Amino acid sequence: MVDPLDYTIGWICALETESDPNEYTLGRMGHHNVVIAVLSDGYGTSSAASVATHMIFSFLNIRIGLLVGIAGSSPSIQHDSRLGDVVVSTPGNGHNGVLPCDMCVAFQGQEFEIRRVLDAPPFQLLAAANGLRSQHDIQGRQLQQSIREILGRRPTLLT
Repeated sequence: MVDPLDYTIGWICALETESDPNEYTLGRMGHHNVVIAVLSDGYGTSSAASVATHMIFSFLNIRIGLLVGIAGSSPSIQHDSRLGDVVVSTPGNGHNGVLPCDMCVAFQGQEFEIRRVLDAPPFQLLAAANGLRSQHDIQGRQLQQSIREILGRRPTLLT
């Protein structure tokens, strides 16, 4: 029997999957127990708030919540990012790193105008992001090597 008190990270996906969007998926990332849910009835802050509220009532030890989307506006040649990459926002340029796109506006050929921001991420997440940045700075982008390793372990992916 799964003990809801064992779960400390809540992950909310912005896009629905083929399963019931009100169901929870339980799993592990590293040594963390993670509970995942999908936004119900579309997008928006009210949908995310509803899912988060239900999640923390069902899983009382959730300490960190993540809202994960596709970051469709983040692909950039300048930053070497493309759709499918994991993009983690961190503080900089006068903001705290949490900038939902529905709180910003952009007009063709102009910079984003930030209307408001949310609270800063927890210190633990900022420290983890800095660790990843340092690792990337030291080792560089390892995409081709990672692809070769995966294909070496699972050659059927080539067909």
